[in-house]
Amino acid sequence: TLVSSLAASAVWSLASAPPAAQLDAPAAANVIWTGDIAVVANASHIFFCFLLVDTIVVFARRDMTPDYFLHHVIFCLFCLMLQYDCFGAYLAGWLLLMEVSTIFLNGFSFFRHRLGYGHWLVKGFFVAFAMSFMFFRLVGTTYIAIHFIHIFFSSEVPFVGIPPWHLYTVSLALAAAVVLQVFWAYSIGRKLAKVFSTPTKATEPLLASAGGSVDSSKDATKSS
Repeated sequence: TLVSSLAASAVWSLASAPPAAQLDAPAAANVIWTGDIAVVANASHIFFCFLLVDTIVVFARRDMTPDYFLHHVIFCLFCLMLQYDCFGAYLAGWLLLMEVSTIFLNGFSFFRHRLGYGHWLVKGFFVAFAMSFMFFRLVGTTYIAIHFIHIFFSSEVPFVGIPPWHLYTVSLALAAAVVLQVFWAYSIGRKLAKVFSTPTKATEPLLASAGGSVDSSKDATKSS
């Protein structure tokens, strides 16, 4: 919630900036956007710290899955590359906006075993999550991946002082991120069908039994 809120206004402002201001390292010619770039930079530091802690916690709880681990590896790589070379504020902003969907996923994961899949609130959270996922993660990641790769290979931005292999690595990581979002979108579609195949009920038991298992912890962080 925090990182997506910080990134939203900066992305909106940088959308009208020239490609050099969006993606290259800060320069005197683009000083008007320095404030937006600084906001994204601070938000990316917060997000990077969260990724590290979340990875440790999920491993400790033995909830780590291959796709989730790949997600964290890719986005840790983004954080390290973009922060080390101090570039790509617009790219980083769009990647941080993906966390909008996490707000609704957490609501769904928290209430589904307390109210049941058939409860209107659980269904509402999941619909909001699916819609925000499709826009901010699937469409947003695809858009910024195409935008960055096009700018890079067209040499429209000089990327002064940034090693070419860093730019190639970021491009490959963006392509991998898009593939991962497509894979998760398919899974979300199946889950959406499951949620709406359950009759709506006002209330349901907290758990099937006192010893029932709750598997929401992994899903609650899946979209982070």
